[in-house]
Amino acid sequence: MWIIETVDCSRCGGCGEYSWNAMTGSRCFKCNGSGKQETAAGADARKRYNEIARPEILASEVAVGTKLRITGSVYEVVEAPAPSTHPGRIAVRTNSTTFHVPPDTVWNLAKTPESHRAAWDAIRGTRGTVEVPDKVEAV
Repeated sequence: MWIIETVDCSRCGGCGEYSWNAMTGSRCFKCNGSGKQETAAGADARKRYNEIARPEILASEVAVGTKLRITGSVYEVVEAPAPSTHPGRIAVRTNSTTFHVPPDTVWNLAKTPESHRAAWDAIRGTRGTVEVPDKVEAV
């Protein structure tokens, strides 16, 4: 199995906790409580992974059924781009909202199992990835 290269967080030392406050508790904000940070090579590998797993598409080119990842949420297009009521924009209707955007707006496609596998196959063994032995079941 391959994973992205990480090191212990330089702020919390790998424990995931730093300074306590009443609002968020003692979670370390540098690593978001995980205790791990990606190395520079790991961040480059993650970037290459995302470029392959979530390719970009113009808003004017989306089709019905296309799944988009916009600000961390996944939306499915239910109506192809149409003229908008806003000048110079198009309307893209999804399963939960309508986006009125310029036609040259760039969005990312949502990750699929196929694109996930293709992305991992492409970056496996490159700088920033580490091979981890599979866990052996105790008998």
